[in-house]
Amino acid sequence: MSVSSVVAVYVSNWLKQHKKSYQWLADELGVSKSLVQHMINGDRTFTSERIFQVSEVLDVSVDELIDKKSPSKEYTVQLRGKITTREGESALQNVIFSCFKDDEIYYANEIFNKGIKG
Repeated sequence: MSVSSVVAVYVSNWLKQHKKSYQWLADELGVSKSLVQHMINGDRTFTSERIFQVSEVLDVSVDELIDKKSPSKEYTVQLRGKITTREGESALQNVIFSCFKDDEIYYANEIFNKGIKG
């Protein structure tokens, strides 16, 4: 199960338990209700930035949001060259984020920013 799928299940259950609507979450995130529905239904993925936003809105840790019990795989990624565009930075961030173990995801953004901008 992907991290985005785990987050979608968690968010869906959290909304039901707290009697909150998709519209409420959309308002809190500053996005459309349609986007929230698509992310929870699995038609769109939760990006690393969105996962951090959702954890703040729901007042839960990222570790709890991604459910540390989900199976994780280890990957090795080797990149060559330089990234010169924002689109390239965003693509690299998504690759890095998807390769972290569950207990390391919380630090992915900091590591990415230090590696690209530092």
